[in-house]
Amino acid sequence: MNHETDDKWRMVPRHLETYGLKVVHWSPLSPFHAQVDTSDGVYDAWLLTERSARLRMATADFVSWKPFRTVPRFLKNLYRERLVPQPDGLVLAVADHLGGTALEVTPEDVPLAASALAALHNAMEGVSDVIGPVDPEGARGRYGQWRSALSAGRSWLRPERIANLAEASPASASHWRAWLSRWKDLADMSLGQLAEAGYDELAAEARQQREVAWNGVRPETVRNLGNGRLGIEQRSDPIFDNQMYDLAALCQAICEAGHPAGVAEALDAYHRLRPLAPEAKQCVIAFAAFPHAALRLVRRRVLAADFELAGDLKRQAEIQHSAAVRLLDR
Repeated sequence: MNHETDDKWRMVPRHLETYGLKVVHWSPLSPFHAQVDTSDGVYDAWLLTERSARLRMATADFVSWKPFRTVPRFLKNLYRERLVPQPDGLVLAVADHLGGTALEVTPEDVPLAASALAALHNAMEGVSDVIGPVDPEGARGRYGQWRSALSAGRSWLRPERIANLAEASPASASHWRAWLSRWKDLADMSLGQLAEAGYDELAAEARQQREVAWNGVRPETVRNLGNGRLGIEQRSDPIFDNQMYDLAALCQAICEAGHPAGVAEALDAYHRLRPLAPEAKQCVIAFAAFPHAALRLVRRRVLAADFELAGDLKRQAEIQHSAAVRLLDR
């Protein structure tokens, strides 16, 4: 635990007592998230801004009433508080820990993850009326920003972004330039498909309908709870954006794992519970195929000769490129 994490959590153990939990052990997983082991089970503790906490709480409560009950919900302490003020303007919130097994990118798990997401989205119909007053600023949304955000990412895929490339050996420089060219071409293909599929029109429709995305959906955030039950963790704040962003993020993770066929399986499984227009499917595919992994690599400002540092990130970027090309060729 570093000093920053320790300072943020120093008052939390005392506040956990107000929940009537017999804490056996608690361990910070990040500066803002800790796992709390008690004699009665496991819980997640969060340090959030009040806005963030109320946004997550309102959304989780809403879908639980619909019902989609297998999402984490904030508990009340002995004083009937669900949000406990902390230093630095933060609040403490303690939520149920879903448990179960995290899904993976496998032929069995991918359709389960997409089906769970479709069921969650069905339960989110009308949630904007509830969370809009909680976050008036965020309610303006980020509709229509996919193309500009991906275009900004594309601008990073240039040789000058690789540190010391001019000083690298000819073989190393040639290798990096070739891959940057491939990733840039892939970004162009992705952006082209996004435009051709009518993303701007879909974004305008989403704005009109005030769609809300759960945000932060990946295979590992969907949990198999057993007995045919699936749950979805809440690791990020819901956002006013095309709901298909959640599906696109899920498919991005599948593509980055090197399984373009899995993207088609996810789209089919989602479509069975929540029909998707062909244009929306094409936008999801375009987003998933964008070279996100390469962008993460380049933003690390790796040295041209430092293949050891770039190793895992670069392999993932190469795997994702191969899968994305096959995905766009389908």
